Amino acid sequence: MARAIFEQSMRRRIKDMDIAIAETRRKLGKTRDDHLKVDLTARLSGLQRRRQQMTQRLERLAESPDSLWANLKAQIELEWFGLVQDVEERVGRLL
Repeated sequence: MARAIFEQSMRRRIKDMDIAIAETRRKLGKTRDDHLKVDLTARLSGLQRRRQQMTQRLERLAESPDSLWANLKAQIELEWFGLVQDVEERVGRLL
């Protein structure tokens, strides 16, 4: 059961990340600072690629045997922590 709960929780977090990225893009559209637009657009594209990688890892997790599950879960949690930290430090402070 813990496996299903983890997968569901991560899918919800990824969806929340999508909403945050969309909201940031909306705010970015209102700024007149061209330098900020270019910088933030590049950062958001990188974050979206990493978010997509998280989705792919989560799909592999769902298909993985129980013997690999704990290892993959730990990798996903570590990568997610890094992604969230990057969003907060590199994107959040710019807006």
